[in-house]
Amino acid sequence: GGLAPRGGGRGGGGWGGEKKRGGGGVHRECVSQVDWVYWDRFNDFMCVTCSTDGKVVLWKANEDGFWPIVSYSVTANDSARVGMSLAHRSVLDQRKLIGTTCMSFERVAADGLAQRGGFYLGSEAGGVLKCYIQFTSVFDKVRGVGGEEAFRSEKVAEKEDEPPSLPSPITFSYQPHGGPVHAVAASPLQHNLFVSCGADGTLRLHNSYQSSPIHSYEPSSSYLYSASFSPTRPLVFAAGGGGGGAV
Repeated sequence: GGLAPRGGGRGGGGWGGEKKRGGGGVHRECVSQVDWVYWDRFNDFMCVTCSTDGKVVLWKANEDGFWPIVSYSVTANDSARVGMSLAHRSVLDQRKLIGTTCMSFERVAADGLAQRGGFYLGSEAGGVLKCYIQFTSVFDKVRGVGGEEAFRSEKVAEKEDEPPSLPSPITFSYQPHGGPVHAVAASPLQHNLFVSCGADGTLRLHNSYQSSPIHSYEPSSSYLYSASFSPTRPLVFAAGGGGGGAV
């Protein structure tokens, strides 16, 4: 559950490859994915992690390591059940944390930065979820521990194992896969398109505004472990399978 920064600078530049202070004590299980999101209010980047423990944590990074700003508990809410049939709602139990296996942020095509606040999560139970970071709420939490001055210092969170918590980030849900979701990938060119794939061997193209996939592909008889969009062609995407091939 730890998060350890590494630097690759040369000649003493950057973090110099030295292991700095990590972010421990927040996630209780393995961190399944790490990403970066741009926060224009502070003209800075935050690190975002998701984990099989059902938490999404936002971190501030500096040369001394990672400091947790806020955490989200990924639990089912009314928004998570929008568009789901009764048969699929059992995937989302409102009383339990949803272990997340993968994450992808919506990107802004002009500069490739994740700054809209919208992102997608895949879960161990097969759920595919649309989520949103409420930057106003995040700023309120940051302001509560010292505001912008604190955000730019290492004291944004006095207790590393107790970051302020926010409500579930889920705003919508999609038809679940028949097994764990191994990858979700947002299109870098069309903000409403994303793909998902998983242990059921299906690769699905989604419109973020509708619960059912636009199209479902079964390119392989094995599990699918990764997926990605082309950075230049809007409707070209690929997936990696358990047999070692790409489709």
